[in-house]
Amino acid sequence: MPGAGSLVTVDTDTGRYSSTRLAVPKHRYRPPQMLGHKVYIPDETAGALLVYDSAGNRFEAPVPVSGRPARLDVFVRDGLLWANDPAGPHAVVIDGQGARKGIDKYRDKVAGGPVRRALPQPGGSGAPAPRTAPRDPRRQPPDAPPGAPLNVSVTPGAGTMRIDFQPSEGEGVIGYALKDVPSGLAASPPAIAPGAGPFTFTITGGDCAREYRFRVAVRYRDGGGRTREQVSAPSDPARPCVTPGAPTGLQAQATASGTKVSWTAPPGASTYRIGWDGPVRGTRTVPAATGSAMTATLGDVWTNGPYTFTVAAVNGAGTGAAATLDARLTGPATTYPVERNGNSNAYIRATADANSGTTIATMTDNNGTLVVVHCQVKGAYYKHPKDSNLAGDMYAKITWSGKTGYLIGYLVDTPGDWRSPAGPAVWTCEP
Repeated sequence: MPGAGSLVTVDTDTGRYSSTRLAVPKHRYRPPQMLGHKVYIPDETAGALLVYDSAGNRFEAPVPVSGRPARLDVFVRDGLLWANDPAGPHAVVIDGQGARKGIDKYRDKVAGGPVRRALPQPGGSGAPAPRTAPRDPRRQPPDAPPGAPLNVSVTPGAGTMRIDFQPSEGEGVIGYALKDVPSGLAASPPAIAPGAGPFTFTITGGDCAREYRFRVAVRYRDGGGRTREQVSAPSDPARPCVTPGAPTGLQAQATASGTKVSWTAPPGASTYRIGWDGPVRGTRTVPAATGSAMTATLGDVWTNGPYTFTVAAVNGAGTGAAATLDARLTGPATTYPVERNGNSNAYIRATADANSGTTIATMTDNNGTLVVVHCQVKGAYYKHPKDSNLAGDMYAKITWSGKTGYLIGYLVDTPGDWRSPAGPAVWTCEP
C-alpha cells in the first residue's frame, strides 16, 4: 500500500488477504515482486532489495543490487527473479529458494552477446560469490533493552483475526501481550513467552461491520529489575470476516408473482446483490436469511425471453464472486373468461392486429368462455366502430378450441386495466 507502510498479500485462489504494517525506511520503492514465499521490495534509495519472508513474518538481510541510489528493474521470469541496474554494471538473479548470485554485466556476457555465455544461475558453478549483505540497522546491539515488536500482521478469518508479529531483539524479555483488545473479544493465548513461538495471537468474536486495530507489547526487565514494556505501532485495520464465496445452485423460475430466484448461501453473507439482464434489466439487494436456502421474488421481471442472472454475497469484507445463470423464462399460462362478446364476433388473429391479418379462429356470442392466456403484447391500435371506449393496442395471446393467436385485450377479462399490461399475473410476450 503506497505511502501506508503496509504490505498486503492476497491468496488468489480464495481471495483472502493478510495485511502487515512494515517498519521500513522512508525511501523510494518500486512495486514488490513475489517468488516462493518471499516478497522482494525494490528500494531505489539504497539500490537494494528488501526481502520479506511471508512465512516467517520477518525481514531478511537486504540484497544489494547497484550499491548506490539507482532505478531498479525487477521482474520474475521462468522461476527466477531478476534485479537490474539499467544504468550500471550490476544485476542480481535469485531462485525460488532464495539463493542469489551477483552479475557484472560488463564481464559476464549475457546470452546472445559476442561470447554467448549464459548468465550464471543461483546455485550453479562459475558464478561470482554473493555479495555480503549489510547489517540490518534495526538489530539491537548486545545488552540493549528490547525494541518494540515489528511487522504486526493481521489475517482476517470467519469470526476470527490472526495477529502475527516479529519478536523483539534485546535483553530481559519476559514475554509478549496483545494490546487494544475491546471488551467482548477474546485473545488466545493470553501471553506468549520469549522464544516460545509461533508468535501469533488469535482473536475470536467481533463485528464484521467494524474495523479493529491491535498492538503487540514486549514486556521486559530493565537494568534495575523493573518491569517495562515497548509497544508496536498499530496494525492495519481488519474485520473478523472474510469475503464470502460464490452462491451455488442458482435457479430462476417464472411465476405469477414475477421471477423467483433461489440459491444456496455461502457462509458469512450479510446481504446479496442480484442482477438480471435480458428483455428487462435491473439490480436488487436483499438481506441474508437464517439457513442456507435463499429465495427472492423479482416482482419487476415478468417479460418472456432469455435472461442472465447473477447473485453475489456481500459482507463487511467485500463482495464475493458471483454465481451466474442463463435461463429462458416463460410466464405461466392462466385461464380467463371472454367478455364484451355478446351477440358479436371476436377474431383471433395470427398477429397482434385487430384491423387486418390472417384470422385463426372466430368466437361468436361466447361471454364467459374460458380461454388460456399465455401473455400480453402491444400491437396495432384498434377502435371499435360502435363504441369509442373500446380502443387500445393491448392484445392477449390466447388458445381457444386448440387454436392459438392474438385477441384484442378488451375481449378477455385479465387482471387490471385491459389497456395496460396485467403483469406479473400475465407476463409480457417475448419481444
